[in-house]
Amino acid sequence: KINKKKENKEIGKFLIATHNFVDAPHLYGKNLFTDFYQWLVFLGELSKITNHDWYIKTHTSFPGRWKKFSDHEKLVVNNFLKTYKKIKLLPDSMNHQKIISMGINYAITVYGTIGFEYPALGIPAITASRNNPQVSYNFSFHPKNKSELKKIILNPNRFKKKLNINKKQIYEYYFMKYIYFNK
Repeated sequence: KINKKKENKEIGKFLIATHNFVDAPHLYGKNLFTDFYQWLVFLGELSKITNHDWYIKTHTSFPGRWKKFSDHEKLVVNNFLKTYKKIKLLPDSMNHQKIISMGINYAITVYGTIGFEYPALGIPAITASRNNPQVSYNFSFHPKNKSELKKIILNPNRFKKKLNINKKQIYEYYFMKYIYFNK
């Protein structure tokens, strides 16, 4: 449960990188949330009690047979934003260099590629799963439970000091996932 009073004094700029809501949420195993929507609602509730600037970005629209999935993702997010007005929607076509130039200093995902892409650019990522491809590395935060996730988001600067964004680790991860074990 999230306490409704303003709890933090720190201010960060957070990017929520959405997932496809019809995708398998437990692809890698159990996550902190039963599905991607419950994760999103948790972040929405946190947005109400923080001083952070919140942004959300959906995937770029997929063509052809995948279009219905990206359309559904956008529909879910647009309905979500009617309740959580502190979160600003970024254009799905906006590239991540532009997003980072806006001053984003934290990225949030359940287990998406943002978990290594943003650390590669010097931006800490926060995952919502201990069962994600990057969990063996220290370039992202991998909270053990919802309470720890909440603490990291409410006090990001305190936790940022504990993070070790090591580009060699990121390159090793990328090599092992996408080159060595390429499907």
